[in-house]
Amino acid sequence: MPLRKCMQEHTHREFKLWNTYLDDEWYRPSRSDYFLMRIAQRVQQVLMKEPNKAKLEHQEVFAKPEKQTADEEKEKVDRSKSIWGGIVGLVKRKKRGHN
Repeated sequence: MPLRKCMQEHTHREFKLWNTYLDDEWYRPSRSDYFLMRIAQRVQQVLMKEPNKAKLEHQEVFAKPEKQTADEEKEKVDRSKSIWGGIVGLVKRKKRGHN
């Protein structure tokens, strides 16, 4: 769907709700994902000396990323700003005091 058409047909709230739904669905395995996990488990069992140790849980790749704390987020932003500042040649200058 083109962006303009999407913006005409949906409100901002509907768009945010849609994004939240898609984020939740991204980490929820579907039936085909389970079939692929079973295939990977079988391959692992064939290659292992002790096939009973191969668990289906070891094949999961659906873990949600951990949320960052405010300090970690600020550190990440500062690091990114310094990298980009170095690339484009921006130099942070000290503020001058009034005499």
